[in-house]
Amino acid sequence: MKNIETYTNIAEAINAFGLNFEVEKTPLYTKYRGVEEQVADKVATIRTDNEYQLGIVGNSYEIVQNADQFGVFQEFADQGLVSFENGGMFGGGKRTYIQAVLPSTIDINLDRGDVIKKYITIVSSHDGSVSLQAFVSDVRIICTNTFMLAIRTGQHKTKIKHTPNANKRLDEAVQI
Repeated sequence: MKNIETYTNIAEAINAFGLNFEVEKTPLYTKYRGVEEQVADKVATIRTDNEYQLGIVGNSYEIVQNADQFGVFQEFADQGLVSFENGGMFGGGKRTYIQAVLPSTIDINLDRGDVIKKYITIVSSHDGSVSLQAFVSDVRIICTNTFMLAIRTGQHKTKIKHTPNANKRLDEAVQI
């Protein structure tokens, strides 16, 4: 079995998985026949580290920064319940995820050491395509197909839409 590096500090994991960036909203403009106007009901989401445009969302879209959405795991790691094994992004940061491996596994072939791991997975997007979600899954995310499979088959799901008060609802979900 391949040795996989794990982390017990979420800040280190965020850095290792390339998720150490912030996102902000910026106005959108159109130009027609030389006249430039601000789009009234839409804004763009932009990475602040490289100014990469992640998406176009409604004005009420609330950004939940990577450090905040994944930071909820730290309490579980401090208690020795999880370690951070997998994380990343798709589309330059449009969709993000971190998977914390649970200590228990399912042995499917004791002679060969084949095991299925269970993960607490947090996924989100900065382009409005996926709500912030936390769930239990046995799917290890390695590509966009497994990203979507994990979302579809995840159990014990908690969802938070990127609407006003999303950050407050994230804090409430952690307390529960």
